[in-house]
Amino acid sequence: MTSASKLVELGESVTEACLGAIGSATDWSLTGERRGQHAGDVDADAAGLSILKKASLRVFSEESGLSGPESSVVAVIDPIDGSTNASRGIPYWSSSVCFMDESGPLAAVVRVAPLGDVYTAIRGGGAYRNSVPIATSQRQELRRGIVYVNGYPRGKRPWAQMRSLGSAALELCLIASGSGDGFIDFSDGLAVWDYAGGALILQEAGGALTSSDGSALSWDLVSERHRLVAGASGELVKGLIDVAVEPL
Repeated sequence: MTSASKLVELGESVTEACLGAIGSATDWSLTGERRGQHAGDVDADAAGLSILKKASLRVFSEESGLSGPESSVVAVIDPIDGSTNASRGIPYWSSSVCFMDESGPLAAVVRVAPLGDVYTAIRGGGAYRNSVPIATSQRQELRRGIVYVNGYPRGKRPWAQMRSLGSAALELCLIASGSGDGFIDFSDGLAVWDYAGGALILQEAGGALTSSDGSALSWDLVSERHRLVAGASGELVKGLIDVAVEPL
């Protein structure tokens, strides 16, 4: 099996290709083929798959589903996470790939555009931004935290400040590096390609995450969605679970 470090190198190439496929002339019209899919997503997917195909890996992509030969490691890829932002010139989007084996996430890369930051992690090996080790804030008190949200929270929330950037992979990486303390999903849920890469990076940086009902996240290669809660510490995640509500 390919070593985890080699998988990170592969992920760096894949995410670079995905973001490199996007330019000023990119068509961001909706394709109508998949939920929220833009033509630019398809272009980025093709660029990433061309590299993964050469590596003879099984791939599970948001844009094209399952493809490739059976393999002990599967690449779960979100070529462009935040394509609506990209289509409107909002500078918060990323490309994410997570390599998973039978035990779950093994190695991950999230590349941020247009900042150029590259977040990486290997299971049991820590998390990095641009090759420099990162760690969460380890904040435990929710009332002093900065929390990222997906969807629309109802009523007053017990945290200090709130942000909504539109790219879960990016937001999880920001928590991993201490630029924020928590994340909670108030939408109808995120799919495994949305959270797998950022999840490993966050966990390796000392954070925690779970489904909003406190159950373990699924790593199954299906399109089923889960409402995610994540934080800089297990204690903060417990506080977020307590305030999680059903989506509007």
